[in-house]
Amino acid sequence: MKRLNIFLLFYLLGIAFCFSQENVFSGLVAFYEFELNGADSSPNSFDGTLYGNPEFIERSNEWALSFDGVDDYFRVNENFEPFTEFTWSFWLYLTEADFQQPAGMIIATQKPPAAWHPFVEIDQIDDTLNFTAGNGGASLGKTDFPMNDWFMLTVIRYYNGGVAMFVNDELKTTGESSLREPNDYLIIGGQEPVGKFAKFLIDDVRLYNRALSNTEVESLYLESVNGSNVRRAAKVLPTVINGFLVGAEILDGGYGYATPPTITITGGGGSGAQAVAVVSSGRVTGIQVRSTGRGYTSDPIITIASPPIPLARATAEAEIVNGFVIGVNLLDSGYGYADPPEVTLLDSQGTGAEVVSVVEDGRVVGFEILNTGRGYSENTIVQIALPPFAPEMSIRVKSIELNLHLVVGKSYVIEATDDFILWTPVSDPFVADNEFMAFEYEVGVHGNYYRVVETP
Repeated sequence: MKRLNIFLLFYLLGIAFCFSQENVFSGLVAFYEFELNGADSSPNSFDGTLYGNPEFIERSNEWALSFDGVDDYFRVNENFEPFTEFTWSFWLYLTEADFQQPAGMIIATQKPPAAWHPFVEIDQIDDTLNFTAGNGGASLGKTDFPMNDWFMLTVIRYYNGGVAMFVNDELKTTGESSLREPNDYLIIGGQEPVGKFAKFLIDDVRLYNRALSNTEVESLYLESVNGSNVRRAAKVLPTVINGFLVGAEILDGGYGYATPPTITITGGGGSGAQAVAVVSSGRVTGIQVRSTGRGYTSDPIITIASPPIPLARATAEAEIVNGFVIGVNLLDSGYGYADPPEVTLLDSQGTGAEVVSVVEDGRVVGFEILNTGRGYSENTIVQIALPPFAPEMSIRVKSIELNLHLVVGKSYVIEATDDFILWTPVSDPFVADNEFMAFEYEVGVHGNYYRVVETP
């Protein structure tokens, strides 16, 4: 992301760029990286102001902005009028809990008191992510984008009124729209004066006064994730010679791989090709063709499996009224649950409450109160069991006891080493007053190997 100023410098010097790099800056009206401030990184300097108490959180090697859904928002007092065509692109992180409150505004241009088109919002009723431009738009269901993970959302309004929504570099849905009168300012996280605050994480907000092409959206995505620690599937380009699959060029090594992912090869008119991935530091760094197959008349499709979503514990908070547990509100649905996890209510005074969880597609989606219990305080903690995982064990030896068989009356010293070359005394010289003596030493302080030596 920090390459922006370099690209602009080259542009001012009149140096030509390749298509994929130059065009992702052409028509850029504003760019908010949220690197501990609301500054605009584009040449226009349309800086914004933070209201409420949005928090800056770490995202890989950079910062992102967290909105609490209560009173946080970000406002830019510039006329971001809805051009005949435009593109908004930004990175989002959403959880199941973000859909548990009334519909909230993620980003909108607004003109008081009640004009806020176009906008992107979280719709609790329909469980959708909506892009609205005047009288029309498009929507994404929760299965169209990853939950509990970062993804790049790009919304586009074309000159002819068509709209499109992309997730990462993939076109997910289209629709039709109209535009209303120009609005006065940009707002992220809420909607003045009626609130509609939304809870979510956001980063790298780009606003364009034109419609990016599908290729440019892909270039923007690859430029954004290149070298970054965003969990994503690797992509490769096959090489076919004389009907044989002889190799594959890595376009994007992806991120989040602990082990080599599965590779499937389909299409291209041939059959029999097989390949395996080589993984290093979480990325696919190479493709080894185990079988070239035969009969390929065009490039086959090589699909590399996405990295697994890491296991995550679900979190929730208790709703207490007059000492009774009347509800449990989901904060984070977690991931990796095969069966409903146990729910425990921790409170020094309350007793008797019973709560069971409901799981769908590996995530906790809700709770059922079997017994409200009594005597619970507002400090009650909801503890949800971890997703199942393979048991692990580690052994830590804190100290070692040396049992020595010595000659009474002789002088000795105990020495330690790590390399069997340099031996260092770890005891003062002593005279054995017993045939059997014991000494204890903390592991790793003096060395891993010990010996007892007789001294003059």
